[in-house]
Amino acid sequence: MTRSSPQRAAVSDADIARIFGDALAVHHAGDLPAAVRLYHGIIALRPATHEAHSNLGIALLGLGQAEAARIAFRNVAALIPDSAPTFQALAAVAQARGEIRAAIGLLWRAQVLSPQDAVASYRLAHALRSDQRSRDALIAFRRAIALAPDFAEAHGGLGVAYCETGASDRAIAACRRAIVLRPGVAENFGNLGNALKLQGLTAPATAAFRRAIVLRPDQAVSYNNLGSLLRELGALESAWDTYRQAVLIAPDFPEALSNLGVVDCDRGDDAAAIAACRRAIACRPAYAEAHNNLGNALEASGQWAAATTAYRRALRLEPAFPEACNNLGTVLRARGLIDEAVACYEQAIARRDAPDFHLNYAMALLHRGKFERGWTEYEWRWKIRQYQNQYGAFAQPEWRGEPLEGRTILFHGEQGFGDCLQFVRYVPLLAARGARVVLRVRPPLIRLLRTVPGVATVVSLDDAPPPFDCHLALMSAPRIFGTTVDTIPTPIPYLRTDAVATARWRARLAALPGRKIGLVWSGDPHPDDRGFSRADRRRSLALDRFVPLAAIPDLTLVSLQKGAAAGQRHKLAHRLPLVDWMDEIEDFADTAALIAALDLVITVDTAVAHLAGGLGQPVWILSRFDGCWRWLHDTDRSPWYPQARLYRQATPGAWDGVIDAVRGDLARFPAAAPAATGAR
Repeated sequence: MTRSSPQRAAVSDADIARIFGDALAVHHAGDLPAAVRLYHGIIALRPATHEAHSNLGIALLGLGQAEAARIAFRNVAALIPDSAPTFQALAAVAQARGEIRAAIGLLWRAQVLSPQDAVASYRLAHALRSDQRSRDALIAFRRAIALAPDFAEAHGGLGVAYCETGASDRAIAACRRAIVLRPGVAENFGNLGNALKLQGLTAPATAAFRRAIVLRPDQAVSYNNLGSLLRELGALESAWDTYRQAVLIAPDFPEALSNLGVVDCDRGDDAAAIAACRRAIACRPAYAEAHNNLGNALEASGQWAAATTAYRRALRLEPAFPEACNNLGTVLRARGLIDEAVACYEQAIARRDAPDFHLNYAMALLHRGKFERGWTEYEWRWKIRQYQNQYGAFAQPEWRGEPLEGRTILFHGEQGFGDCLQFVRYVPLLAARGARVVLRVRPPLIRLLRTVPGVATVVSLDDAPPPFDCHLALMSAPRIFGTTVDTIPTPIPYLRTDAVATARWRARLAALPGRKIGLVWSGDPHPDDRGFSRADRRRSLALDRFVPLAAIPDLTLVSLQKGAAAGQRHKLAHRLPLVDWMDEIEDFADTAALIAALDLVITVDTAVAHLAGGLGQPVWILSRFDGCWRWLHDTDRSPWYPQARLYRQATPGAWDGVIDAVRGDLARFPAAAPAATGAR
């Protein structure tokens, strides 16, 4: 006898309603797995219950099960073919899967089906923004607001889209309207802060970000936004604390991790910067900005090959990434790959016409000896803040090469002492055109530069200049005069010393044995400028590196070192005897008088190299691997100072080979004849 199959008991509408109510309750309580089980139960009992399929899709989407959610919503679409909410739900699935274009298509269909649905327009606008179509998103946000004027989220989204299109005034107005409608929403204040920041209104932007944090202290994005503003304001420690808080709240927040790495790099903690950027990349491997920031940290730590790899990775992920292209050019230039660097800068400029890109391009061209184009590009420095405040604004025009006969020109110094000493050689050319030349420089240079042929008077940068007709910055003169490598003005010496002072130094030196060699081993570290400080560490040596010179017979080493590094000689007095009279030196005129009495100057790349060069004294310049553009590339001679010789590192940081070469050449170096002097 066969057993009959059990009959499924009929399920009443009341039973379905009860199960559906239970499912909604656990769904709203956040127990998504339980809700999924109950929705599946309803569908098993009543397959045509479209509400169960729809809510099942929402729950599955919340669990990150995008493909299963897609199936659920497609079932809804089969049951209700022309349902705008269903197309919106399918769009949400597509967005969760990263299929933004597909989501936009679905949302367009939803909007067509429900043209009066403000939410549909709002969601379409957000999808368009995700596809970087901010101008199209503006239209959709405005449509949502036209349909629902008090739709706070749409006003907030409109503000963000205006920010993305650079319309900061409209962005601020839209964000403020969103705040009026929903004053307790942290995101609205965050959006307002971004809009205010875009317009340069840093104080109210800071207040907006801080208000967002008060409203939602657990929202990492507000801390990240505030940190970015604080970094722009130069408040590095506060920015670091703020980014750190963002990371504590959301340990896998790639933007905050990457930004934390940037500030670590700014603070000089390269190892922490590298670690933070690598964490950001681990969270989001295709994050081009993090790869770029990692490159910056690696470059700062001297890991140039690894930095090159990081920048190239950023560009593979985002080919139109001008900053990464510019940064790649900079690290390639540091590695001596000048032609490749030039090409990178050209690509960066083609993508964005930024002043710092042009300035880097200029230095690469000058490094390569391509002066004509290089000097023109170098003029972009005046569009960069650190250069704009060099000497102040003048009512008088800049000189551009017109006749100068009978006119007074203010020829003003800029940047470092070495730059002034190098380019003051253009004074005689200005005087030859009939100009009265007023030279305006930093006080330690004034006495020395009064000796330059053609100078009418020398005044301090700290004082207001006397009356003049036109002005010119020293480092703009090569462009005006069309200077090439072959036409550098070289009436060496163009600097003079006081004959009496030089004679006194020569008499004192005569009492010492052998050849008299001046020595400078360190530059000015500029601790307030992180980038300059890093470069100084690469160009400077510890004094103990020069100990091998002590074994050379018939030699007296004379310190020309100023600053904190001068104190190193006390610890090495028994191994490297140095004569040190620098306490008697007050300015560059004093230093020049001493140099003129020496046989040779050996110096790292500092102002003393230009001082000795301008005096016509023999000078050996010890150059780091990534040497300055003014020493050109792949040569041991300088067109700026024919009597100078360059000793370059063969590899980054490799000073031993440089010192060995100097030691060998110094053993053969003869004493100078007494007549070889720039005295007057």
